[in-house]
Amino acid sequence: MEILEPFSVLPLPTDHCLLYKGIAFDGSFFYLTIPKICRIHQFNNNYEITKIYDVKKPYGCICYDSTSNCFWAASDKKAGVIYKLDHNLREIDFIRITPGYPNYAPMKGLSYNCEKNILVAAFSRSLLEITTEGTVQSCKTQPTGYFSSILSLAPFYVASLIKGNSQSVLVYDKDGSVLAFYQFPGIYRIEAMVFYPEKKKESSFIEIHILATKHRCYPRILKIRLENRNLKPAFSNSALVFRCSKSPQPANDLLESIALEETALSGILNELGNKLQKSIQLANNMDDLLEINKAVNKTITNVTQLEHILYAKLETISSLCNKKQ
Repeated sequence: MEILEPFSVLPLPTDHCLLYKGIAFDGSFFYLTIPKICRIHQFNNNYEITKIYDVKKPYGCICYDSTSNCFWAASDKKAGVIYKLDHNLREIDFIRITPGYPNYAPMKGLSYNCEKNILVAAFSRSLLEITTEGTVQSCKTQPTGYFSSILSLAPFYVASLIKGNSQSVLVYDKDGSVLAFYQFPGIYRIEAMVFYPEKKKESSFIEIHILATKHRCYPRILKIRLENRNLKPAFSNSALVFRCSKSPQPANDLLESIALEETALSGILNELGNKLQKSIQLANNMDDLLEINKAVNKTITNVTQLEHILYAKLETISSLCNKKQ
């Protein structure tokens, strides 16, 4: 069995009694939960704290929904409920898992499947696919050992499994069959996992950041790489993974608005050209031509001002991308 060794280990700045339990990535920042004190830390790509959120509940599991531009989180204090959070990590809605939630408690991990627009949750003995209305869509049970985390790499899943004193990382295909099986170093205990997109869409490996504890006390970020040569069938859809995880929703919205406005401006300029030609043909004297020229100049000035605004939007998108790099 292949041992999955991390290529990078980063200690996290926190008291060993206040451990991080969940991790999410929105394309720009990492969000790590500390349920013991009802707090979530925001980190940049260098894992430096950039903001601290005090939240209402002791969220353990958390994930980012790239479709709805929100977070989903769960707490052991409220079994069977998954909370929807906005980008300020405030509760805006919730879903209740049905049916038969008590058979699956407690929740160990939570991830978002961008291909199906569903949540996947890890419980001690089960992996569940859950719709955003709370309906259980499918279930995979584990007869031995127990799950400690789950990560969606649409349409496949990566899960951590603990058996006795050993733990492993498994890759499942969409039908629930195991595609790859790795032994994980026993010095660390996996708490949660998140996909970290590479700058290039085509890559020879998939990079995953693992939130773990060393000796069950000291929080660490472990960076691992899963080779595509062994998992080629699973990760042939890596472009979809990249698209779901790499592009933050604000940047997508800005790009869409720019495209729509440029299309509108193109139509205006085209219509202006048609009217200009017709007006010149109908003009009877120089005064008429001067009035036509004045109207054209006013329209072009307004279009130029709008183009400056669109350029500013593009600069905003560029700054978002630079933050991720």
